[in-house]
Amino acid sequence: MPVIDEFYVIAESGLCYYSKSKQKAVDQNLFSGIFSALISMSRQISSEGFKTSEGIKSLVLKNRKYSIAKKQGLLFVACTTPKVKDTLIHKELVEMQQIFLLRFSTAKLADWNGNVTIFRALDPQYDKYFTESAAKRMESLF
Repeated sequence: MPVIDEFYVIAESGLCYYSKSKQKAVDQNLFSGIFSALISMSRQISSEGFKTSEGIKSLVLKNRKYSIAKKQGLLFVACTTPKVKDTLIHKELVEMQQIFLLRFSTAKLADWNGNVTIFRALDPQYDKYFTESAAKRMESLF
């Protein structure tokens, strides 16, 4: 069974660069803005008395778990069922980060003109995370 149900790439400012979902998802701009605010607030709260803080790493809402990985000023968010192990989700997110950053470096994003359709070129590379199980993808490597 595929692990990922929804996937988002969000700037820390709240701008959603990319989103993909198996089903109709919530409005990506609303989701990314609220999620970015939660991350920012969690950093402020959890950093009091600490030199560095990761903030929220995951958020569980009833039957949905949102796991977050941060890299180069971007939030990579995967939505799964709460039963999926954090180690598996993290592995998937690292792979998905690499795909995005190989195509769209932070330098390219700094010069981005606002046209979100350019990110649709990533759909074929991300499709496998929505249609194949992690075990099946691993088998295909050997």
